[in-house]
Amino acid sequence: MSRIAIFQHHPLCSRQCASAVADVLSRDHEVRIIGLTDITPAGLEGIDLLVMPGGDGDADRFQSLFALRRDHVRNFVEQGGAYLGICMGAYWGGRNYFGLLPYTECVQYITRPRAEIRRSFKTTLRIEWEGASDSMFFYDGCTFLSDIDRFDVVAHYSNGDPMAIIKDRIGLIGCHPESAQDWYDTPSLLPEWHHGRHHDLLRDFVTRLIGIPKNHKKSLIERVNHQSEIKDDLIMEAVEEIRTLRSALESIRRATDPFAHGTLRHVNHLAREGLNGNFPSTSNSKVDNESNDQLKQQRSEDLSGLSK
Repeated sequence: MSRIAIFQHHPLCSRQCASAVADVLSRDHEVRIIGLTDITPAGLEGIDLLVMPGGDGDADRFQSLFALRRDHVRNFVEQGGAYLGICMGAYWGGRNYFGLLPYTECVQYITRPRAEIRRSFKTTLRIEWEGASDSMFFYDGCTFLSDIDRFDVVAHYSNGDPMAIIKDRIGLIGCHPESAQDWYDTPSLLPEWHHGRHHDLLRDFVTRLIGIPKNHKKSLIERVNHQSEIKDDLIMEAVEEIRTLRSALESIRRATDPFAHGTLRHVNHLAREGLNGNFPSTSNSKVDNESNDQLKQQRSEDLSGLSK
């Protein structure tokens, strides 16, 4: 049984959405509702899955809430924790918010070409979930656009845009598979009640998400920190160099966190990869040359942004 924390901060992550997710997932998992003060390393300790549900809010509200807590969520995921975002929480997984998928833009589905609707209201939309056609509760959810991040598409909207995706231990869903029966409270919605079918889809989605092996491994410096004594002076010198390197990478990461596009976002991504012990191969000269050309084209614009 996995331990799941569901974030609630009404109305941004609403009581209605948080309780609906809890009702669905508590059948198979240990579930608790958490608040803003729990978004800390200690508050997330021992949690397998952090759920950010739907609600009502915008980018300004996100910054006011998470400006000092955003890194706690990022670190939780980087250290192997799983993240599930539904509707509002799915927007937050993209590059402009928590940045869990740094090259994925989460945009309003209603603004997309051939979208089924063009304005924000509660309704159901036609979807295809793993090849099966259905209609699912929707209230201004997002879709996911990226030319770099590679994710598995679990479900599509009727126009072909991704509706539910998984990348590593990050899952994002634009619609509301957790929707409860009392959400279908208008004459047009009453016949659309799914009789719990969508709850099974959500449970399967979470089982798949949690079941993905954790990619986190202790770095050399973490392993050294657990040693009671290091006798070799050469190892001690190497450790000090690693500490210095990690400190520099962390400074670069913090300095480039606010940038969502261009060279500095790429630098931010490389710094994060370095902190995780994942260093790009130098053997792919074609990719390196293409990246260098892009960096040169964007350098002037990014340096201008730094000076503001």
